Amino acid sequence: MITFKIYLYLMITTLFLNINPVKTEPIENQFINLNYTVSYETASNFFEELDKEEQSQHKDGNSMSFSYESEQLVNIMEEKFENIIEDEYLEKLLINGDLTEIYYLAMENTADYSVEDITVLSEVNEKNLTKKKLKFTLKEQLFEKDKEQTWNLEVTIYINKETGRISYFNIEDKQYID
Repeated sequence: MITFKIYLYLMITTLFLNINPVKTEPIENQFINLNYTVSYETASNFFEELDKEEQSQHKDGNSMSFSYESEQLVNIMEEKFENIIEDEYLEKLLINGDLTEIYYLAMENTADYSVEDITVLSEVNEKNLTKKKLKFTLKEQLFEKDKEQTWNLEVTIYINKETGRISYFNIEDKQYID
């Protein structure tokens, strides 16, 4: 009986020593990474699917072209951001093109985009939301020219304290579009 207790004690101790705490990435970092990290291949696939959808709609006599109402676009963006952005705000970001602009740039420039060094500049807690100013580096890797370009960007994000989701996003200066 004593050897069983010793064995059980050693097993439990070993189990607890092997458990590593899980680090969760803040929601604003998740959003920035998901929204600004896009490969050329992913963008190509994205537009290929949109193209198929548009062609199928024309066969049905429907003349809808690419828009935020595209079923393919909405599905992809809901999958990507469903637990990160408030539902009503997701629609606004789709309409404004905030969630697809890097896809367009990746296709247009034949480049991969990635995010580095996300840093919180300030954080203000109000009654029902948290307002954060962040900065990050957006990196563009061009294929044809085999060169890299980076931009230091600042964003403002509001996070609803009740839902834990983003309810506002604004990027200060879109230098990467020029």
